[in-house]
Amino acid sequence: MPTRPARAGLAICLILAAMCALTGCVGQPDAASPAPPAAESAPPQPQRDSTQTLWTIEGSDTPLLDDDPDVIAIQRTVALHSAAVDNRTANTVETAVGEEFSFYSEEFIAKLDAEGYRDATIALYRDNDLTTEQLGVAWSRSTISQDRIRATVGFESILHFTTGIDEYLRARDLEQNERYAQARELTLVKVGDVWMIDDIRKAPLAKSPTLNE
Repeated sequence: MPTRPARAGLAICLILAAMCALTGCVGQPDAASPAPPAAESAPPQPQRDSTQTLWTIEGSDTPLLDDDPDVIAIQRTVALHSAAVDNRTANTVETAVGEEFSFYSEEFIAKLDAEGYRDATIALYRDNDLTTEQLGVAWSRSTISQDRIRATVGFESILHFTTGIDEYLRARDLEQNERYAQARELTLVKVGDVWMIDDIRKAPLAKSPTLNE
């Protein structure tokens, strides 16, 4: 489970399954997603303990410090992606999905397109008048492969629904303005010098304890 909650900075702009997103599946729209990020806005950042690190080289205990260039680049990609997924409305969802896809590898895009993810996500938000807003993020144990071309990231997004059709929310045991947390495991691959998301696994949404203010 994630160990370091952090406040969200400015909301910058995937959630994968309408039904699936709430049951931990990948490839279908989620009920928690964002508006496109502003180009100059900083992504949400975790609180840090300078004496510890959540990052190691895969298959070893070799630590990676928070100032490692790959760690910095990977965290930025994951934070910006989560903003694009967790801050969206019925009016902004189409643009937000486009922003979301900018963080994906070609292989992951092909998989989602084959599943009809884009149209399903847009319909989910518009048909149910959904608005979601990210409130914070947290990081958990993460690794980078020894050849530094693949990474597995533990991450949690904390969000709430500010609008939504009552019937939709009740059917999923959701409430407006209630804090929810969703743990995610993201796989990233290095394409040239850029880290791209290649897969996502998600836990169901769960009510979140009070976030540090």
